[in-house]
Amino acid sequence: MNKIKVLHVLETLDCGGIETFLMNILANIDRNKVGFDFLTLSDKRDFFYERQALANGSTIYRYKSFPTMFLRHTLNILYTLKKKGPYDVVHVHYTSFNGWALFLAWLCGVKVRVSHAHVICEYGHGFKYFYNWIFRQLIGFFATKRLACSEISGRTLYGEKKFEIAKNGIDLFRFDFSAKKRDVFRKEIRCDGDFVLVHCGRMEKEKNHSFILKLFNNLLSYHPQSKLILIGDGSLRERLETEAKALNLSDKVIFTGITPNTAQYLQAADVFIFPSTYEALGIALIEAQAAGLPCVISQEIPREAAIVNCDILSLGEDISHWREAVLSKINFKRKSGIKEMKNAGFDILDTASFLLNIYEGGRV
Repeated sequence: MNKIKVLHVLETLDCGGIETFLMNILANIDRNKVGFDFLTLSDKRDFFYERQALANGSTIYRYKSFPTMFLRHTLNILYTLKKKGPYDVVHVHYTSFNGWALFLAWLCGVKVRVSHAHVICEYGHGFKYFYNWIFRQLIGFFATKRLACSEISGRTLYGEKKFEIAKNGIDLFRFDFSAKKRDVFRKEIRCDGDFVLVHCGRMEKEKNHSFILKLFNNLLSYHPQSKLILIGDGSLRERLETEAKALNLSDKVIFTGITPNTAQYLQAADVFIFPSTYEALGIALIEAQAAGLPCVISQEIPREAAIVNCDILSLGEDISHWREAVLSKINFKRKSGIKEMKNAGFDILDTASFLLNIYEGGRV
């Protein structure tokens, strides 16, 4: 039997939560049964995950711009399905635009059409609200399966329509705590003997990095031998580096940028900070808990992501409460968290099996 051909439609293959999720699936799904290709709605070259996708047998399609974004996306999807297919499955990772993409897949005869909600959807006002409403109705008509990473992401995209949760599984053993690995990497990054805070996420407004810097600056008055590691990149990075410098934190804050060493940095840290103003789930938090890190997180994080050793605080609380919650982790007795995360459904092997069953549903 031929492989099931799946076309994933998404914005980019750079280092973000959706892209990391898909690369984890690609690495762990049975590639004797299924093959993944990717249609990116960005024409950028040399994505962060490009080499990994190509090494696992995938083809990446991207096309240059048309006069309007809508026309560009429509023609790109139709061209790929007609000229590069046939595809057995189209799996779309957008918001309301999922509906239009799945309508196009239906026109091209694709049997399995999957809508996947990864974010909290916002629909705007006026005309923007109207066309988003239309596209959401198309999901109801043309999706054969509706998925979401969490209840809130599903509700904001699908409303009262039924959907299933597809857990954002990770490679748990990659994050399994090792005291030996921790000690080695702490020496490499010159944090041996320090109390180390870590955050992982895109440097955008909702991740609340300015709050993290303010918190860390306050904490240093009570525990000077501390370091802060900020993993990730984004449009606010330059501004955040300027903020750190203005607070005289340049020698205390490590900006890693986008790195393949996230697991090592989590090993090296003592506490994970996650004060987001909103999250659909928070895959970085899943990874931190698997690594056995105690976590101090905001109330805005979906409860299904807070599994083990999570202190949940309001962003409206005085920063001293956040400081004390962080400092209370200094003598935390750390151990692996992979058992708890597996029991909660965050094993990538289980997620890959779940998706394979959906993809196989189109085979007669």
